Amino acid sequence: MSSVLLRALDARVRIIAPDSVTELFAEALADLTVDDDAVRDSTNEIAWRSVDEHLWHVSLGTGGSVAPTDVASGLAESIIEINSLAAASVSTESAVLHAGVFEVNGNAIAVSGVSGAGKSTMIAAAVLRGHGFLADEVCSISPESLVVRPYHRPIGLRARGAAAIGVQIPTHALDPYATVYPWRVSPHGYLADAAPLRLVALAHRRSGPVKVTQLHPAEALSRLTDLTLGTGGIERAMFRRLDQLVRKVPVVTVSYDDSFAAVNALAELVCR
Repeated sequence: MSSVLLRALDARVRIIAPDSVTELFAEALADLTVDDDAVRDSTNEIAWRSVDEHLWHVSLGTGGSVAPTDVASGLAESIIEINSLAAASVSTESAVLHAGVFEVNGNAIAVSGVSGAGKSTMIAAAVLRGHGFLADEVCSISPESLVVRPYHRPIGLRARGAAAIGVQIPTHALDPYATVYPWRVSPHGYLADAAPLRLVALAHRRSGPVKVTQLHPAEALSRLTDLTLGTGGIERAMFRRLDQLVRKVPVVTVSYDDSFAAVNALAELVCR
């Protein structure tokens, strides 16, 4: 057994597993790994234990456990737990959206929406277009400065989304990518620093050319309220932070079929 320690915003997460699994996490989440044994006692743990040659028991700490599971599902569930811990670690002070974020000329654009709307695919497309990567899935925003914190976890790409933007999902001896491929950004693009939020886009897949429509703040608040993370017990505080956000930052819907075209349209809005 071995371990790898991750920094997920203000959370620390230790993966404990056989060497083959920790090597997989160390490679996929290399931009989050840290070497800090001093925080061992205050670290959340995700533990993998072999059930047989192909199945695993995965203990997710606060998220319960999954068993029996294959490597692909265990990897996906572990990453979901890491995201949940990351969101909870900053939720007492930040507005936290279920969104990916890319950076254009020092400005942050958050892409939010329901699961399957293509958020992660669009963020990966932005990276391939030369824009900076700030976050995927968990967008932490200071309510006062509206600055987005970097969270450089890999971008979670499903097979269809990866194919749409020309990303090839590699083969691996453990066959871990059947559910989601954690596409690490740093070998393909640049990891952006904290940046002020200038635009929030609610993604909606549809055929045809890109269409961008600005929302009234009241409608934007209603839509974003359903897309927050880490709100357990602090729903009122989170609502107030979102209300402050939509009064200062434009919120639009972006209907699209081509992720690259959508990225271009959003970047043009911010660069005007």
